[in-house]
Amino acid sequence: MNTNICNTRIHSDEMLNELIFQSLDNILGTPHQVISRDLPFTDAHTILALNSDRHPALIVFDRHNGGQALLTGLKVMESLETHRPWLLRLHPELLDNKHALRCKDIQLFILSPTPPPGRDYLKQGHHQLHSLTFQTLLINGKEAILIEEAESAEKQNPVSPAEPIAFRTGTTKLEKTEEDYFRNLNIMT
Repeated sequence: MNTNICNTRIHSDEMLNELIFQSLDNILGTPHQVISRDLPFTDAHTILALNSDRHPALIVFDRHNGGQALLTGLKVMESLETHRPWLLRLHPELLDNKHALRCKDIQLFILSPTPPPGRDYLKQGHHQLHSLTFQTLLINGKEAILIEEAESAEKQNPVSPAEPIAFRTGTTKLEKTEEDYFRNLNIMT
């Protein structure tokens, strides 16, 4: 069986939202609970959820710019605090959590192709900040997403996303270690 993998660009925020939504088990753990995929007080692309430990988590993403994703995430965090009573009435499951929507207790996940500037400095004061990078892939014609912690992604791949990334072309067979890697990511069956 040949597996074709190539780098691709996502041309819509809705498609990226769906790929991230399908990857929530890997980001938040299982079982998690999605509260909202479309917060009414923001135009940002966000997912508000409870992680596997029932702590609130806000996932913010931008398909172009890590800095913009970080700024958007901070703005939405402020809005969550402002709209806290309204959200608790709308989503009573949040009342079960003693950390219900206080900014200092919300995990903030920033997803972008490149890490946001200043994340190391901000992480010193906000330990709940998680910076993740992603690459979108086309695996046997199906769109997929590879999500990594920004620190490890930066060390492993110093190539900026604007530069083309060299992939094998044509039909080539994956090595056993590569097949095992993608099987662990649940990309291959």
